[in-house]
Amino acid sequence: MTDADALHTARELARGQGVFVGVSSGAAVHACARLVAKPEYAGRTVVTVLPDTGERYLSLWQDDTDTAPAHTPNTPSRKEH
Repeated sequence: MTDADALHTARELARGQGVFVGVSSGAAVHACARLVAKPEYAGRTVVTVLPDTGERYLSLWQDDTDTAPAHTPNTPSRKEH
């Protein structure tokens, strides 16, 4: 997953669900969504923790694109897996 994936998911949570979360929470939800898309998780309940709010990332929301800086504040860079 990339930082852009995490940022996109965080924005989608805010727009679609009204949940204002940070990039780390976006990453957690994105990873969870990828996990539950696998056939072995069909019909199972999967829980994830949202570790941060969007408050610390307001500067990332000024630009309405889904590109994230190479290293977002307080978030380790992730490599595509």
